Amino acid sequence: MALSYELSSFFGAMFLTLVLLWLRAHGVRWRVKLRMDLGSEFCGPSPKKQREWKEALRLLGSEIEPVRKKGDGTASGSHRKGPSLR
Repeated sequence: MALSYELSSFFGAMFLTLVLLWLRAHGVRWRVKLRMDLGSEFCGPSPKKQREWKEALRLLGSEIEPVRKKGDGTASGSHRKGPSLR
């Protein structure tokens, strides 16, 4: 978990890097697909930052899959559909 008082792409990048390095250090070797809504804490609407993030995360064996926000502020496809797993 991470906490910040501002939505900064720097902190988002550091958090994701920490998580990916932790996974690699603990033997997880498969490709990691990151789904994110591309809010300001995750490279925002900046195409330049999106390209930079994709390249940097590719070096750590992961990729970004953008998820577009719906009109009600939730990310489309972000929750499972179907029966509860209780």
